[in-house]
Amino acid sequence: TAVAVHPVSILGPFQGPLATLCRLAAMPELAPLLTANAAWSPPYRNGRELELKSIVGAFLRLSPLPDFWMVSAQPSVTESCYPSPSTLSQRDANAAHAQLRNIIGMLHAGLNELLRGLLKKKELRARTVGMLAECVKACHGRSKMRFNEMQEASHGFAFNLAGVLLLLCEPFLDASHSKRDRLDVSYVLGDARGLPFSKLTRLAASTDEMASWVDVRNLDHQEKFKAQQEERERRELEAQGLSAEEAAAVIAARASGDGAGPSTQPAAEKEYSFICECFFLTAEALHLGLIKIISMYNEEMKEAHRRRREMEAAQARQEGAPPDARLEALKAQCDRDMQRRLCFEAALLTPDVLSRALAFYRLMATWLQGLAGGKGDGEPLPVPPPNEYRAMPEHFVEDMAEVLIFVGQLMSYGWLRELGSERLGDFME
Repeated sequence: TAVAVHPVSILGPFQGPLATLCRLAAMPELAPLLTANAAWSPPYRNGRELELKSIVGAFLRLSPLPDFWMVSAQPSVTESCYPSPSTLSQRDANAAHAQLRNIIGMLHAGLNELLRGLLKKKELRARTVGMLAECVKACHGRSKMRFNEMQEASHGFAFNLAGVLLLLCEPFLDASHSKRDRLDVSYVLGDARGLPFSKLTRLAASTDEMASWVDVRNLDHQEKFKAQQEERERRELEAQGLSAEEAAAVIAARASGDGAGPSTQPAAEKEYSFICECFFLTAEALHLGLIKIISMYNEEMKEAHRRRREMEAAQARQEGAPPDARLEALKAQCDRDMQRRLCFEAALLTPDVLSRALAFYRLMATWLQGLAGGKGDGEPLPVPPPNEYRAMPEHFVEDMAEVLIFVGQLMSYGWLRELGSERLGDFME
C-alpha cells in the first residue's frame, strides 16, 4: 500500500491506499498485524531513509513544499499549480493554494484517523506512540543551521508530522487548559523515548547544574528536586481553591502512585500518559518542522528579493540593447524563486495548521507560566525561578515567539483574516 504512494506527489492518488490503512487500523483482528509489520517502525540511518522505508513516512512526505524529489514525483506540483509564475494572476495563485491546502487537510485527517484507530487499542498504543517518537527523532538532523537535504527528513515529512500531531493534541487544547496537570517535566528531564532533550540548550541552566538537580544516582539530589516539584504542585493546587491540608493530601496521593504528577523516577522505567507524550512530541515536531521551515522560508525570500533587485537593475541597463545571456539566466532563476515561494506559502499559510499551532503554544505558555511559579493572577514570578523551569529547552519559548511573529506579520499584510486577531490577543492575557 505505502509502496504505491512513493512515486506520487501531493496531487497524486494517495487517498485510496490511506483509506485502506485506516480500515485495517479499525479492525481488531488486523490492526496488530499493521503495527507488527517491519515497515511500521523500521531501522534507519537518517530521516530520508525512514521516509522511504516506513509505512507512515510514505504519506508524511507528500507536500507542496520544495524538495529535490519533487522533480520526479507526479503529477508535478509546480507544473500543475504554478506553471508560469511571472504571469500567474493572484486569482489563479489563490485557487491553486486553496486546492493544495484542501488536499493537505485531507491527508492530515486521514493520518489522524489511522493513528487514532490504533491508539484506541490499548495493546497497540505503545508501539504507535513509539513510531511517532522515531519519526520525531528522525527529524533531529534538521536542527542544524545547514543540513544535508539529501539525507535528512524532508520539509514535507516534518511539516506533516507536526500537523498530524497537532490534530492528536486538539482534544486537550481547550481554552481552560484543563489537562495541563498531565504534563510531566520528567519526560523532558529524563530524555523519554530516547529524545535528545538533554542535548538542547536550556532556558537558564548549565549541564553541570542539570546533573546536580536530576542525577538519579544521588538520593540527596533526588529529594531536593522532589521537594521543589511538590512545592510547585502545592502552589498550583492552592491557587485552584484547595486548602493547605487538601493540597497536601493530593500531593501525598500522587507520590504514592494514586494520581498523576511529577516524579523523579528515571524516564526509562516510567510510563507517561498519552497527553504528556503527545504534547512533548508535538513541541519537538513543531520545532523541527513548522518553525524550521518558517526560518528557511524567510531566508530564501531575502535571497530571492536580492536576486529580483539585481534582475531589475540589469533590465534597466539592458534596455534597447541586444539580449544578454546573464539577464535571461537571472529571469529564469527569479521564476524558480517565485515557484518555490508559492510552494512554501501553499503549506505554511494553511489556516488550520497555524490555528492549531497558536492553540498549542497558548497551552505551552500557560504550562510554562505555572512551571515558573506563576498563578495567573498578574503577580510577578518568583526570583530566581524554580529549577524545573530553568531546565526546560529554550526553544519552547523561542518557537512560541517565532509563530506569533510570523502570524502577526501575515495578518498585518491582510492575510489569514480567518484566524481572527483574538487568537494573538489570547497570549496577552
